[in-house]
Amino acid sequence: MKLGKPAFNHERERAMEGAVLPLINVVFLLMIFFLMVGQMGQSGGEHAAPQSWLSEKNSAAAPRVVRLLSNQSLDASGIFISDEGLAEEAADWGAVPVDVQAGADIPADRVLRVLNTLYADGVGDVRLLTVHPN
Repeated sequence: MKLGKPAFNHERERAMEGAVLPLINVVFLLMIFFLMVGQMGQSGGEHAAPQSWLSEKNSAAAPRVVRLLSNQSLDASGIFISDEGLAEEAADWGAVPVDVQAGADIPADRVLRVLNTLYADGVGDVRLLTVHPN
């Protein structure tokens, strides 16, 4: 028994194309619609500030600034002190936030010692800021 190749029906193929092509067009139009809506949703409008910025703790007191200097001294809000002096000063600061500024020339172990001193004295809100050389 010899099986022959089935005859190819061009009309059937065109009917399938006619059914699938509008479906593809609708899918692409929906994709474009959702992409545009997503872009419009991101632009403009006012953004609400995070709750952490609105808290009384952050707005009540201006942060203290501690600068680590390359000569192994500290500048705490304009007063030059040693590491031991920082421990005494930080004990009086309480819950006031502290910004620690360090340049690239300051060794990491020195920065960690200062941060540990602040945390040990109960300063809970400490930010480490990097300073670019002028």
